[in-house]
Amino acid sequence: MASAYDDFRPLYAAIDSTPLIDNHAHPLLTPENYGTRSLLSVASEAGGAALEDSKSSLAHVRAVKQLADALGCEETWDAVVASVERKRAESRDGWVRFCLAGIESILIDDGLDASGRVETYDWHSNFTKSKCKRIVRIETVASDIIARLCASTSAPETAGGALNYFITEFSKEITIYAADPEVVGFKSIICYRRGLDIPPYKTLNVPEAEEALAEIMSAGLNDDSPVSGFSLKKRLEHSHLNILVVHCAARVIRKAHGPNKPIQFHTGLGDTDIRLTKSSPSHL
Repeated sequence: MASAYDDFRPLYAAIDSTPLIDNHAHPLLTPENYGTRSLLSVASEAGGAALEDSKSSLAHVRAVKQLADALGCEETWDAVVASVERKRAESRDGWVRFCLAGIESILIDDGLDASGRVETYDWHSNFTKSKCKRIVRIETVASDIIARLCASTSAPETAGGALNYFITEFSKEITIYAADPEVVGFKSIICYRRGLDIPPYKTLNVPEAEEALAEIMSAGLNDDSPVSGFSLKKRLEHSHLNILVVHCAARVIRKAHGPNKPIQFHTGLGDTDIRLTKSSPSHL
């Protein structure tokens, strides 16, 4: 007797043969930096006491159930943590290979952490069927340029000159990434810095963008870290300067030769600096 589901067999076959590609992930921490992030963060973006409270959330309860099943341990958070630590100690590569089994490729945004804290994007290719690729976070590119401006002994002396220099260098770097075959797309976190209600370029207040850049440069760099966007004392979170970064990147990407590469706009909920009323993609 024919089953009601027989007609779905071609669909099942198509699903089973479709490569699994993670279209947005962050690099794994290096062994030396395991302790810098709580394992609780696998199911929550919270921090401090709120992260501990996340143990009562549905996302955490589901994570415990799924991880316990995969690890073959008791269905409790303490048992999961102990099992993960044991797996890492037995064979870190074996544990990573187990976690990434069946994944064709990962598109990795490597702009969240400072260099050295996480593995490089191409390191992950050792554990996937096909090579992993990069997603470039445009605010990290912009912050790195500002940091180099802060450290330079020949930086432009006027606010207007500094902004023009910044725009030129930023455009050059985005052009290089747009042509790089290892880069498959870009990402913006403007949602976290001012919201997704991005006004047209013609409404940009250039003097305010100049003033914002001057404020960041005036705050300077932390002396205890290498020169990069992560060493800035004041981060890039000024409305008109963030708008300028997005518009500049979009214009360069649109004019670039070769395949058109997308910009992902992060709209994830949970971070403490997000504004819910301005995080809806409908603003775009």
